[in-house]
Amino acid sequence: MSNGVNGNGLGSGKRKVGRSIILYLIALACVGLSIARIWLPAFDQTSAALLGLAIVALVIDQVTSFEGFGIKVNKEAIRKVVQSETASLRDDFNSDIRDMDQAISAIEKTRPTVELPKAMEAGKQKKSLGEMQRSRWDSDPHLGKFGGLPCANGRELSAKISPAAGPRSAKCLVKFEVLSTDPNKPLTGKVTVFLHPTYNDWKEYDLEVEDGVAKDEFNAWGVFTMGVVADDGKTRLELNLNDVKGGTDKFYKQ
Repeated sequence: MSNGVNGNGLGSGKRKVGRSIILYLIALACVGLSIARIWLPAFDQTSAALLGLAIVALVIDQVTSFEGFGIKVNKEAIRKVVQSETASLRDDFNSDIRDMDQAISAIEKTRPTVELPKAMEAGKQKKSLGEMQRSRWDSDPHLGKFGGLPCANGRELSAKISPAAGPRSAKCLVKFEVLSTDPNKPLTGKVTVFLHPTYNDWKEYDLEVEDGVAKDEFNAWGVFTMGVVADDGKTRLELNLNDVKGGTDKFYKQ
């Protein structure tokens, strides 16, 4: 159903009313200024021009050109002037864009180059960041570095593993302890614990001995070999968590 308002209806009418009001205001202003000048000693050419402009403002919608009182008004001439100025502005804008592009190109040509490591330039380093992280995760750097045995010099390193996030998760809780197996040689002082490198700040730390036992716990997401140094470096113990039962299937497969 049509509402009776088309493309040449209400919107067009509003634009015409608005423009007419503006033209009438211009005309009134020009008339007022010309009258003010009439009251001055002489009715000069400026007064005549103002009256002419007022008349033009009132009849501009009905005529295409006007000449009189020392002024000329031509719609076609005005349109050409506007088009000319628009083209000039567009040319200036395009010129500024070209200058900017040239400046950016000059900056890019002079920017410093980043030197790659020689190994990478030679194609020797081909692993991606993800591959390097996975390689670090899969590594077991303490294997065989602490004597290969969990018992030595009257000391024993043992651990208990249990799921920490359900049977389908690789996350497990590892509780370990270091104690003396020789009643005549109690464990005292402190021991140094070595965990996997992925523990970052806790990959190596000191653990105090209390009542002849040094014990602690940590969460792990896969097996690795942990090491312990006791008795001021005289005793070295090693335990591969893969040999300790109790974890989930995923824990041993990580």
